[in-house]
Amino acid sequence: MVKIENIDLINGEVIAEVRAINKGSYISDSVNASLFVAKYPPKLSGISAKFSRNGAEKLHLSWADVFNIEPSIQFSFGLTIGTRKGYTDVLEIHYISDDNIDVPIPRSTIITPIVKEVFISIDCIYETGLRATYATIYKLA
Repeated sequence: MVKIENIDLINGEVIAEVRAINKGSYISDSVNASLFVAKYPPKLSGISAKFSRNGAEKLHLSWADVFNIEPSIQFSFGLTIGTRKGYTDVLEIHYISDDNIDVPIPRSTIITPIVKEVFISIDCIYETGLRATYATIYKLA
C-alpha cells in the first residue's frame, strides 16, 4: 500500500507509475494507474440556453454555451422538464452527451390540464460526481 498526503494536484487526468525495490536491489516492473482530479464543479457561463419551437408540439433546446467545462474531464448531462418546478411529467433523461434535443411538449399532463409553461433543469455532471445545474422557465404561449 502506498499513501501520499498533502499534495496539490491540478484538474484533469493524473497518471501514477509505481515501482518497488527490495533489499537485494531488485526493481519490479512498473504498475500504472490513472485517476481524474476535479477540484471544482462545472461552472455556469452566464449564457442562457436557446429555445425554439418546431411546430405546435415540439421544443428544441440547445445548451451548448451554458456551462464552462474542464475539457480533460469526462462529463454528461441530465435533463428534466416538468409543468411545475421539480416535476418530471414531460421528460427526464440521464447520462446524455448531446447538448441539444427536440422534446415533444404535450398539451396536457396528469398534473397540468393545460400546459402553458415548462420548468427546465439541465445538470452538467463530471464523472467524479461534481455537478452544476442550470434552471429556467419557458413560456409556451
